[in-house]
Amino acid sequence: MTSRERVKTSFAHRQPDKMAVDFGGFACSQMNALIVGKLRKYYGLREEPVKILDMSTMTGVIEPDLKEVLGSDVQFLDPRYDTFGHTCDNWKEWEYHGEKVLIPGNCTVTEDKKGGWYVYPMGDTCVQPSGH
Repeated sequence: MTSRERVKTSFAHRQPDKMAVDFGGFACSQMNALIVGKLRKYYGLREEPVKILDMSTMTGVIEPDLKEVLGSDVQFLDPRYDTFGHTCDNWKEWEYHGEKVLIPGNCTVTEDKKGGWYVYPMGDTCVQPSGH
């Protein structure tokens, strides 16, 4: 069975050849960016900074090569914006718990002076931060 057939069969409440698996196809099946990076390393995939899909959950994009190794059957559809209204493009480097990651280009993050971070809606520092 193809992944598509497997998922459709599962949705039809029929028995597929094996259980359909979803890693990263939907917001609720995402993983923390640090875990995504560790899985890439564990499976010997190209090491690269993980793209942060959503600054509110710090979930990372599970790229096609990792999805293939994990056996994921569900296709991820790129969202245009994250929950803070950042456009998911023009990625820039940022450090998250000592690891280099990529965040949306229009994302603005400032330190809270207590070891945390403030995240601003659509990168606009003229308003109060939306996330901490």
